[in-house]
Formats: sequence, structure tokens, C-alpha cells
Amino acid sequence: MKIKELHSDIERYLAEDCYCPNEIYEPSGFFYQIFEADDICEKLAENKNTIACLSGNQILVFFKDCERIVEAERVDATENNIKGILNYVKTGKMYNADKFDKDEYKKSFGEIFDMASFIIRD
Repeated sequence: MKIKELHSDIERYLAEDCYCPNEIYEPSGFFYQIFEADDICEKLAENKNTIACLSGNQILVFFKDCERIVEAERVDATENNIKGILNYVKTGKMYNADKFDKDEYKKSFGEIFDMASFIIRD
């Protein structure tokens, strides 16, 4: 199925409500990935407030308020995260998300700091 087929409001959310169109951020709000409404996904779970799906190597979680998508997050599709998301949708109990590469944050921040390792004087 396509991501936009999960809910009638997802295509609008991706185009209009994301910080930039189609950007879905991880829970920290720092790193994002682009997802198109036509990307292929597999629905994992749904309740009245949440829809979770697997797209590529990411789990996307869409949060609803009535029939409107109001927020989305992504996490790596590790075994722990899949179990955690399924339990979250079923019970509402939070879990600690993990990453494929636990040092990914260090590497990513290192790359950012390397690019910003100069001083601008006015």
C-alpha cells in the first residue's frame, strides 16, 4: 500500500503541515528523512489516535486528532522499535527507541560540527 492510503489526511499533512514538505523527523526533532505520499509502506497498527507503518527501514507514526493528522515521527525499524510501537499503539505505554547504529548521533553531529568549524566575523 502507499503511505497516502493509510489515512485520507496524510497527503495533505505531508504537503502542508510538515516543517518542509514531506519531512518527517525523529523524536529528538533534529534529524529528518523525506517521505512521499506515494512511497510504499506496510501498516503495522492503528488505533483512534495513532497509525504506525513500516516504510523502507523506518517506522512512521502518524498522530491523529479526530480525522486530522496533526504530527508524525520516524524511528529506525529495529526489532525493539517494532515491538515498542506495536505495544504503544495497543496500550499507550511509551518505550525507549533505539537506532541501527548507536554511534549515529556522534557521527552526524561530528559531520555538522566539521562543516561549522569556522568563525564568521562581522
